[in-house]
Amino acid sequence: MRNDPYKSLLVRLLNILALIALLTIWSSGQAANRSDSVKKRSINVLSLDGGGTGGVIELAFLSEIEKEAEKQTGKKISICELFDLIAGNSIGGTIAAGLTLPSKDNPSKPRFTATEFLKEFEEQLPIIFQSRFSFWGLLGPKYKRSGPKQAAEHLFGNTTFDQPLTRVMISAFDLESNKTVIFKSWNPARNCFYIADITNGTGSAPTYFEPHVMTSIDNSVSYRLIDGEFSGGNPSQSAIIETEKLFGRDQDFQILSLGTGYVIKSYPHKKVTTQVGKEKSV
Repeated sequence: MRNDPYKSLLVRLLNILALIALLTIWSSGQAANRSDSVKKRSINVLSLDGGGTGGVIELAFLSEIEKEAEKQTGKKISICELFDLIAGNSIGGTIAAGLTLPSKDNPSKPRFTATEFLKEFEEQLPIIFQSRFSFWGLLGPKYKRSGPKQAAEHLFGNTTFDQPLTRVMISAFDLESNKTVIFKSWNPARNCFYIADITNGTGSAPTYFEPHVMTSIDNSVSYRLIDGEFSGGNPSQSAIIETEKLFGRDQDFQILSLGTGYVIKSYPHKKVTTQVGKEKSV
C-alpha cells in the first residue's frame, strides 16, 4: 500500500511546531533559572480548547513536545513540568486533568505521558460514545450518560481536584445558577470534588449527553453542569487573568493555546474503505 503523503506531511508539521513551541518554553525556563529576580521569570501557560474526539490532535501535539524535550535534555520531561498553569474546557479539561494526574507508585510524577494518555483516550472513545435511541435528538441526547462516567472513573478513580501536579483550571456551565463555574485545583473551595465529576461536567455537551449533576464530597455544593465550551470557548483569556492573580501583572507570560481543528471536507466511510482496499491490492 502506498504511503499517505498528507499523513506524512501532518507528522512533519507537528514535529516542527512542537519543536518551536518547546524551544520557546524551554529557553524561557532556562532564563528563569539564571535569574535571581522572580520578576524576570517567564510564566508558561497551556490552554486547551474543547472539541470532543478532536482532543487527539491536542494530545498528538503535546506528545511531540515531550519527545522534543527528551531529545533536547536527554531526560524525560512531562507536560506538567513545562507549564505553570494548564487550563481547559470540555475535552481540553479532561486532557489537562489527565496530564497532571499523580502516579499511584510515585505521587511526585505524572501517571500518564501525553503519548500514554493519547492511547488511553483512544481506547475509551467507544465507551464514551455509546449510542442510544433518540430519534435524531427528539427523544433526548444522542449518547448514553453512563459512557463518560465509566471512562472518567477508569481514568481518574477517586482522585480529588486538589492533587494535580501543577495548577489546573477547568470551566463548565451551571444550569441551576446560569453561570460559569471555574474549578481551580489551588482553590480550597473547589478541591472538594472528584476529578471524574469535574471532567464529566465540562464534557456534557447538550444534545450529545445529559447535563451532569454533581455534589461536592462534603455535600455542601451541588451543580448541574454542561459543556465548558458554553462558558466562553477558548479558555486562554481566563487562564491569563488567573495567572496574573497568581503571579502578578509585572511577570512575562507565554501561552500555548491548542485547538482541536475543524473538518473542511468529510469522507464517507464506505468510499474511504473501498479506496484503501484497492490500494492494498496494488
